[in-house]
Amino acid sequence: MLLAWLTFDDTLDSVVDAFRSTNYGFSRMHIVNSTHLYLEQTIAADETIEDYFWLVKNHHGPYESTDRKRLRRHGTYVPQNYCHHPSQCNKIVANSQL
Repeated sequence: MLLAWLTFDDTLDSVVDAFRSTNYGFSRMHIVNSTHLYLEQTIAADETIEDYFWLVKNHHGPYESTDRKRLRRHGTYVPQNYCHHPSQCNKIVANSQL
């Protein structure tokens, strides 16, 4: 089982150790609060947790322009007005910030 503490400044290469699993399963995400997220991979056959990790945001406050540049370089940019399904499009908050 892998336990990784990721921060905004970490690269995935520095903290993540990957393994392949042929087990059929599903993931559960628990958003604890605005700074902590817990994700676990569960084996469907017996509902045992195969892998899990915490994602922790240590820097609080608005993002700086350098953070936005880093997100565009290393992550997948999702526009603030992105709507994944037409039924959700009217629920977008106009003044939300990244």
